[in-house]
Amino acid sequence: MPTINVKPQYGTIMFGLAADGSLQPVAVDAAGAVKQSAAPAALTCLGYGQITATSAVKGLADVPTINIPAGATLAIIEPEGADARYRDDGTNPSASVGMRLADGARLAYSGDLTALKFIAQSGTAIYNVSYYK
Repeated sequence: MPTINVKPQYGTIMFGLAADGSLQPVAVDAAGAVKQSAAPAALTCLGYGQITATSAVKGLADVPTINIPAGATLAIIEPEGADARYRDDGTNPSASVGMRLADGARLAYSGDLTALKFIAQSGTAIYNVSYYK
């Protein structure tokens, strides 16, 4: 199974791409090696929402119609319509500073979901967000 390593502020999370195209967490040992005999844990979807952003910084907690679901520990975020930048260190991103997330790419983020801040690099982006536990 191909894997994706996600390195949020507090550690590395490894996800594998399942045969159906979904991302599934992959069990790893203390050294970061994939445990081949362990089955990935199942995720439970808690909700979905969209954030429309232009040149203003937006966070998952900044849009009252989306509300981060109680118990959510993982968000899969996909920008649509424009490349984006994000930060999760308490500083707002700008159109030129922050981690780049290409239009159509997916970010699997596990950590303090309220800390994520996004901005479109240019134009208007819609951030599609699914929440999991």
